[in-house]
Amino acid sequence: MVADGNTFFHHNDAHTLTGTLAGTTSEDVTIIVNLSTGKGTLSGLLFFTGTANGVSGTAVLQLVGVVDVPSIQGSFIIISGDGGLANLRGQGTFVFDNAFIGGTYSGQVHFD
Repeated sequence: MVADGNTFFHHNDAHTLTGTLAGTTSEDVTIIVNLSTGKGTLSGLLFFTGTANGVSGTAVLQLVGVVDVPSIQGSFIIISGDGGLANLRGQGTFVFDNAFIGGTYSGQVHFD
């Protein structure tokens, strides 16, 4: 959808994470980009299945970020977990230099 020069779109994609969080993800993200500037925002949820520090389970992360085409960067917070990740807490940042291709994340996680 386009309104006032802004493009709104829903992004559903899957990724594989390695590192402290190792596993697969699916996203439910809304991105709004101003067509004339290439700048915008991102918000949504990431659903994670895998391990955190070697403990298995699932978790939901809330994502917020900024877009400056073609890069996307932002932050995440773990808002819930299940199985071995039921008490997982944490936050961090992510950067995609080329939209949703590749990318890195960093942050801290711990178990309550």
